[in-house]
Amino acid sequence: MALNATSETFRPAFPDHDHPKITYGLPYPEACRKHVESTFHASRVYIISSGSLARNTEALASLQLALGSKVVGTRIGMKSHTLWSEILEIVNEAREAKADLLITLGAGSLTDGAKIIALALANDVSTFEELGALASDSPDKQQERIQPPDVPIVSIPTSLSGGEYSDLGGATNDETHRKHMFSTSCKGPALVVLDAELTKTTPASVWLSTGIRAVDHCVETICSLQGKAEADNNAEAGLKLLVPGLLKSKTDGQDLEARHRCQMGVIEAMKAIGE
Repeated sequence: MALNATSETFRPAFPDHDHPKITYGLPYPEACRKHVESTFHASRVYIISSGSLARNTEALASLQLALGSKVVGTRIGMKSHTLWSEILEIVNEAREAKADLLITLGAGSLTDGAKIIALALANDVSTFEELGALASDSPDKQQERIQPPDVPIVSIPTSLSGGEYSDLGGATNDETHRKHMFSTSCKGPALVVLDAELTKTTPASVWLSTGIRAVDHCVETICSLQGKAEADNNAEAGLKLLVPGLLKSKTDGQDLEARHRCQMGVIEAMKAIGE
């Protein structure tokens, strides 16, 4: 599984699902520009960027430059735990900008936030009460009336958390400090852009700890008494990628092949827990 930095691999992340797709082999700005135009035919892109990437690197500027006039809005940073207040701020900005595509750049709460933002946009949400009605534990009995998202998400992850491969999203009500899950009609990213070079901006502690969480998914799957053979096979495949990849990337943070193998291992880990 050699990483070719001059040609693109574009395929579904999971062989039996069309969603999400992954792309790797091209620098993330080039990959985003290509798929914004040819895959999504989008013209009004709203970017949600990691604050640390925006402040300390040229990552956001490079993405904005690649997309040019298609960028109609940018949010820099979201607090941990994915706060409802920040979700609603972005929903209102994206709605006013008539965004037809969301792009997340970075790790942390951004991916969960984008899933819920897209769901809120589809259901014309603008208040805490309206957002709460979309939560899976809402007492509202009209869950079947929730509209699915119609604004797709592109995720450019910089950690190994794997949330970009799940439709499930979670966010915290600022007023009650309670976290709520959003699963009914919630939809994960349509495209995950993998760029091993970009992950070099991630602190080693974050890269390794999120990678170990992916290892944990694999180990739990193999040890489960209710396990399935296919899930076990995926977990074993994940471990074969993650363990040497993490060890090598810890020894040499510049090893792009090791980082890429870790990214591929996360996909196998998420396959395993999804079985």
